[in-house]
Amino acid sequence: MSIGVQAGAEGWDGDIAEVIGYTTALNSAQQVIMANYLAAKYGITLGADDIYVQDDPANGNYDHEVAGIGRISASSMQTSSRGSGIVQVSAPSNLGNNEFLIWGHDNGTLGYWGAGVRPAGVQERLARTWRVNEVNLSGAAVDVGAIDMTFDLTGLGSVTASDLRLLVDSNNDGSFADEVAIGGAVSMGAGQYQFSGITAIKNNVRFSLGTVNSAATPLPIELISFNATPIAPGTVELTWATASEQDNAYFTVERSGDLANWSSIITVPGAGNSSFQLSYEATDQEALPGLSYYHLRQTDINGETTISDAVPVHSVSFIDLLPLVYPNPTVGPFTVPFATPIPVPARVELMDGAGHVLLTKAITAEGTSQLMVDPSSVALGDHYLRVISPLGVQVQSILIVGR
Repeated sequence: MSIGVQAGAEGWDGDIAEVIGYTTALNSAQQVIMANYLAAKYGITLGADDIYVQDDPANGNYDHEVAGIGRISASSMQTSSRGSGIVQVSAPSNLGNNEFLIWGHDNGTLGYWGAGVRPAGVQERLARTWRVNEVNLSGAAVDVGAIDMTFDLTGLGSVTASDLRLLVDSNNDGSFADEVAIGGAVSMGAGQYQFSGITAIKNNVRFSLGTVNSAATPLPIELISFNATPIAPGTVELTWATASEQDNAYFTVERSGDLANWSSIITVPGAGNSSFQLSYEATDQEALPGLSYYHLRQTDINGETTISDAVPVHSVSFIDLLPLVYPNPTVGPFTVPFATPIPVPARVELMDGAGHVLLTKAITAEGTSQLMVDPSSVALGDHYLRVISPLGVQVQSILIVGR
């Protein structure tokens, strides 16, 4: 997980997925926390001190933005941590030697209140859920005492601290509906809201954040979905839906080739205020070749913005990923060959120049090496043939000149 290199003897032969720099040497407790963060992020089982197990599939894959506090000894500890997420845990009242509290989340969307079941009186909650391990180095449950929990809600709209509720699945049944929500949040300024002296967080439990007043403390928009789909060469269809909107001025679709540099490509007016589900769509007709990313920026009437998670898409092109369809031009049925047997589930679609699907044939048999397509019900002229499979999306043009 970490590499120590003597000055003057630097060298590396291999691939590095992530480089983390520090201004000081990590103590032993910090090294355990960092090792568990990296193990969760990259799906690695540690040979020793693998104490965060909520990243395992059986536990729900809470392997995102893992962070933690812990102590090896009085001279080797970490008592306040946040990592790259929005949750900070600090001030444990009973953190003993070789004890740790580590947490991660399920990658639920931030920017969406209203998800799932919730306790009585809680009107909405975040779609994101966190889960914790509170254990010693042997993996046995411990109690690090009361903790302070701070949530960074910067950019998530108007918030009244007294409306916030900490939701803890104390009986670990996977539901918040049978729980009592915890109040008492205090604004710390700069979008930070803190629950102090929390004792409900225990080994294995889940937690999330809710509001008892969705009118005064909502997000600017309850985003249900945001999707990007290649529909033709150089063309990506973008669709999204909202459950409700408050003071929503407009949406901006932004595109990136590297997740670092983003360009605004489409602006769509919002509904202002709405309590009904609304659907939106737009089309990027100048999609980047190969892999690119889209996210949705929502701008409130007062200028505050919220950004959705990024969605990857591989823009289709005319590059010859398939052997050539034959005959082409065609009179009547034509054959779609595959360079290797195509994995299932897969399908072949015949589209017009606008990307409308005119004919679909499903591929359900494992090992299919070719497929016959009869376009007798399709108008003559230029068309696109799109193959969608676990290998990706591949497109070719085909000219139908007769029956």
